[in-house]
Amino acid sequence: MQARTSRAFTLIELLVVIAIIAILAAILFPVFAQAKASAKRTLDLSNIKQITLGFIMYTGDADDFGPLVRQEAPGSGGIGGDAQGQIWKDSVLPYIKNGGRNNVNSSTTGYNTTPGGNSVYLDPLHPNPWSNAGWFGGTVAMAGDETGRFPRSYVVNRGAGLNEHGWTNTDPSSSDNSQTADSWWKNSYVSGGQVYLQGTGGSMTSFGNPGGTAVFTEARYWFADFYGYEAQFGCSAEGSFFGGNTYSCELTNGNKSSNFGFADGHAKSLQMSQAISNDVWDDCQYFAGAAAATGDTFKTCAATSTAIAGLQ
Repeated sequence: MQARTSRAFTLIELLVVIAIIAILAAILFPVFAQAKASAKRTLDLSNIKQITLGFIMYTGDADDFGPLVRQEAPGSGGIGGDAQGQIWKDSVLPYIKNGGRNNVNSSTTGYNTTPGGNSVYLDPLHPNPWSNAGWFGGTVAMAGDETGRFPRSYVVNRGAGLNEHGWTNTDPSSSDNSQTADSWWKNSYVSGGQVYLQGTGGSMTSFGNPGGTAVFTEARYWFADFYGYEAQFGCSAEGSFFGGNTYSCELTNGNKSSNFGFADGHAKSLQMSQAISNDVWDDCQYFAGAAAATGDTFKTCAATSTAIAGLQ
């Protein structure tokens, strides 16, 4: 009986197998990357949905009023100058119980400036949610948002309610009240050692179109709030605002769309241009009227729509 002999692969056969594997990898790797990006976008939308529902629950316990955007202590150095300063994330946190703060230990106040922890407040699409990139190209003392206690990612839409109420501002030194306009959201800030209050603190029933009015969106930089016209500002990927950047300061998900949480509790993704045309920022009417009165059209929705065409 003749013994069987084993035969090794020929070089041609080996090259054919390698070529087949390479072709399959070239086909599958982009699919895996797309699936991963899609999963991140889904998680992003889920996060903003949970934040919005937490906000709705807060208003239910606060006689239909929303939280302050920020509340700075009288002795603080202004935004970013007081790690104990409160922002809306502190108010909504008890309703979602997943804010991503790292409590140092039980003997402290619970506030700290050490980045870390996963969180509903952390947008998986933000390239560096614990960035310390500052406003005009510099750096700031703390990583993350203006408190140093939460990641950068989600912000309140400060334009919400402008169409219905206009603005109020108790700071007589403010040379441009429309810049710091805050019609619906209340906002306490420090200037020159004095505490000033912006906003009427309107109730949820004051929105003319709650299903079409965004109360939350996402942004690259460190502030807790964002106006729709700021989408036309160029930011670095990590959140510094200065000329020459091709990224919008509004955080987008790669196809020029962002996620929004609305005053009626639902959340959805919209193209940047669609968000403006639908006036989900709730400020187009207000800024158009301001432009007619002053001649300054910079903050109008038409100007923003044109400017964002060249940004990512």
